[in-house]
Amino acid sequence: LRGDFTVGSIAIKADIELQSGDTTGGIASLGCTGNCDFGGTAFLLAASTKVNDVNLGLEFGMGSGDDNAADGDIDLFVTSLSSGVPYVAFVYGTRTSHASGFSNAGISNTTYVKASASTALTDAASLKADLILLRATEDNAAGEDEIGTEIDAKLTYNLAKNLKYWVEGGYLFAGDYYGTNADDAYAIRHGLELTF
Repeated sequence: LRGDFTVGSIAIKADIELQSGDTTGGIASLGCTGNCDFGGTAFLLAASTKVNDVNLGLEFGMGSGDDNAADGDIDLFVTSLSSGVPYVAFVYGTRTSHASGFSNAGISNTTYVKASASTALTDAASLKADLILLRATEDNAAGEDEIGTEIDAKLTYNLAKNLKYWVEGGYLFAGDYYGTNADDAYAIRHGLELTF
């Protein structure tokens, strides 16, 4: 169930997703060996506005985790994204281990708050930046849920009408979910995008 509306200069969007169903064959990768009932949930609430020449956004999202893999209920919000496609953040989940235990799992077992800002620097260049607070919806085996805080940025430059160059990067300040001595994670990439 998705919707969006505007209140004055503020654009608001919301998304609620419920998963249901069952299988009798078991899904070993999700910890279910017999009859399995799906019950994952996810929701998102976001607001954005423009102040002078700066677009500002605030977003809250949550995907359910599974607090008991042996009970036959798959409460993890089950999803799959293309490899390397950021959903919540640039580094978390696509370039680090994910709180769901799976690769490219998007919002599964993840709760986050994201503040964003973007602006045109010149007629040809624009900059976007995000600050994301990340938590696991369900704690790990050590009782930790703090995934960390990530800062992302993307600079785009229009080389021609249909050709742009971009460079983007992110830095994840790793939380205790990864262990008390976990290293921070970071990544950077650049590319050309041709549209026609």
